[in-house]
Amino acid sequence: MELNDLTEKLTDRLKKHPLSPKYVLSQFKLNNEDYRQASEYTDPTYYPFYYYLGKLIQPKNLIEFGFESGIEAGCFLHGCKTVESYFGFKHKTDIRYWSPRLAKNNIQHVLQKKINYWHGDIVEPEFLKQFLVKKWDCGLFVRPETHEVNRRYLDLLWGQMSLGGVIAVDFVKFDPNMKSAFEDFCKVVQRPNTVLQTRYGIGLIIK
Repeated sequence: MELNDLTEKLTDRLKKHPLSPKYVLSQFKLNNEDYRQASEYTDPTYYPFYYYLGKLIQPKNLIEFGFESGIEAGCFLHGCKTVESYFGFKHKTDIRYWSPRLAKNNIQHVLQKKINYWHGDIVEPEFLKQFLVKKWDCGLFVRPETHEVNRRYLDLLWGQMSLGGVIAVDFVKFDPNMKSAFEDFCKVVQRPNTVLQTRYGIGLIIK
């Protein structure tokens, strides 16, 4: 699918056929159930975007940078039935304890297959061994990092994307580091700077 076609279809669904976030999120568990009433969880342009993206493309291999709750990728997988493998990456930046249990459960609720995840850095040999074994058809960037780290992730993934693969970068309108990294990356790979009007602004690139 061409980028213009994809953005038009996504925009049309988000504006004319808004999906209830309650319906999308009903599949998943949260750390705190009170969060379901927060604006982020009730915004029809946030989590429903991932569901619609999953409905419109047919990837076999999905990778997520910013693996934390599993909800963004879970919403994508709720809409997409072609994914055969999932790889979640979470950057280990401090000693704060983080358990993958909730995120894994959320993803495996909709993708009943073994999933892989990595909590560390992209330069680690074991991560690269798992990452380089596949060509990725879709990449989701769901948590902003520093400009340099965002660019490292985008550069790494681009070299391993399949032709026609889709990258979705969230927080482009909200986070200055994600915005600058996305804009720089678009210039380098000679792709249009296309950003959808979602809650935090999602940039889309097709290889």
